[in-house]
Amino acid sequence: MRQDDVRQLRQWIYGYQIAQAIHVAGRLGIADLLAHETLDCGQLARRAECDADGLRRLMRALETIGVFRQEGEDTYAHTDMSRLLISGAPDSQDFAACIYGDEHYRAWAELYTCVKTGEPRFGALYDTDYFSYLERQSEVDGKLGKYLEHDSAGRLSALLDAYDFSSTRHLVDVGGDGRMLPTLLARFPALRVTLFGPQPVHLHDDADGRSLHVGGVWHSAVPANGDVYLLSQILHRFDADGARAVLETCRAAMDERAVLLIQEYPVPEEGSLAPGRWMDLNMMVVCGGRERTLGQYEALLEAAGLTLVRCRQGAGQSAVLQCAPA
Repeated sequence: MRQDDVRQLRQWIYGYQIAQAIHVAGRLGIADLLAHETLDCGQLARRAECDADGLRRLMRALETIGVFRQEGEDTYAHTDMSRLLISGAPDSQDFAACIYGDEHYRAWAELYTCVKTGEPRFGALYDTDYFSYLERQSEVDGKLGKYLEHDSAGRLSALLDAYDFSSTRHLVDVGGDGRMLPTLLARFPALRVTLFGPQPVHLHDDADGRSLHVGGVWHSAVPANGDVYLLSQILHRFDADGARAVLETCRAAMDERAVLLIQEYPVPEEGSLAPGRWMDLNMMVVCGGRERTLGQYEALLEAAGLTLVRCRQGAGQSAVLQCAPA
């Protein structure tokens, strides 16, 4: 048992090497280059515009964890796992490999300082807050832009599975970035959407006048007269006081029949390798926010004059919390 523990712990200790090796393969586009043919390292290096010996050593290491397969002395092909790095493939992890191995990786190198001080480190490294950085960089980094579009599409799919918007006339998306708008407006012809918060980079060009952006800061008055209010991965950006303040501004805008939808990743109450606990640590590093247990969300809701009606669990432990005035 002890030797098994040693092997497992050492594997996790050296996990930074594996994470960076997969990240580099993603940035070089190796999976795409091998999508339809096997290539030797010389051919791969020329097409990826990198050093052949360096690439050979990278591929040799990745083969040990089932990412790519060596065929012959110097030729490589795909495994089922490496095919998940092909851009645009079903369940592709290409975006994650490229994005999380760069800015997130640098920020996580500051985890010790975060734990010592309780303060996030992303802003100190990049001279701006995390979410502003993502939006700004998505304009110049095509892969990051596609990743954010992919993330938005996944959140919208989970949202539509959890709630029927067919009778909704006015949706107020608090803090929305505009990426959900085209699908929502196309799917629900009677729906009107108000985006509230900072100016979104991806504001939909709406010829029908069914969408509106209202500028404002988080704790100012949220637009009234909404049937449904949406906070999609917004509350986890804030500490308890900030999250409660956002909920209170939403409650102040809601009439007694309005619905509040909260989309987050609740942390399991019991220990496991659940993504919520690691996402919580990531939020501490990048922005000072936090993921919460369902019980913690219920406490925040109660403090803001709201109550949880139901929780719809989705893929990957994501959840949509349907709330109403208390």
